[in-house]
Amino acid sequence: SLSDQKEQPLSSADIQGLLDLTTTPYDSRTRSLAARILCKLYLDHEALGLAARSILEVLQDTYDSPEADPELLADAMQCPAVPVRVAVRSIALRRNAICSFPAAQALAFAGDDTGVEVLLMHLPSEERKLPAIKALTCVPEPILLSHSHELLNLSEDPDPDVRLWASIAAARCGKIGPFKKAWRDLRRQSLRPSLFDGDPEVA
Repeated sequence: SLSDQKEQPLSSADIQGLLDLTTTPYDSRTRSLAARILCKLYLDHEALGLAARSILEVLQDTYDSPEADPELLADAMQCPAVPVRVAVRSIALRRNAICSFPAAQALAFAGDDTGVEVLLMHLPSEERKLPAIKALTCVPEPILLSHSHELLNLSEDPDPDVRLWASIAAARCGKIGPFKKAWRDLRRQSLRPSLFDGDPEVA
C-alpha cells in the first residue's frame, strides 16, 4: 500500500519492471514515462543507483529529440540522486538542444539558477516570454537583482500575464512599484491575466 511505501523504501527487485521499460526496445514515450515514475519513488540505496542510471540513459537518449518529454526534466529535479540533477543542468546549458529551455525551467522552479541565462535569452520570444518569466520568479533573489532592468521592462509588457509575473519577479528583488500598480489594475479589472477568472476582490 502507499502507507507501507512511505515507511519502507522499494528495492531493486520491486522496480525491475520499470527499469526494463526504460530500455531502448521501448518507444521514447514509454521510456520517459517509466523514468518519470522512477524519479518519484522512495527507493533504497541500491535501487536508487539503478534508477538513476536508467533515468540518465533516457535523458541522454532523448534530450535533443523531437520526441523529448519536457515533464521528465521537471520530475528529474525531484530525484534525490545528484547525478540526475547534474544532468538536467548540463542539458540546460546546451543552448541549441531542444530541451535546453524546459531544462532551464525545471531548474528554476526547483530554485536552481543554472539555467537563468537560457531563460533570459528567450524573453524576446513571444512564444516563450511568459513561461520564461514565470520560471524566473522562482530563482534566488540575488540572481534576480542583477537582472532587475529586464524585469522592470517586462512589467510594462502589453500581455497582462507577462506584466503580472514580471511585477512579481521585480518585487522579489525589491522593486515593489510595478507590483503595486499590477494589484491596483487587478482591483480595477483593467489588468485581466488568465491567472484570474472573475473579480479579484472576491478571490
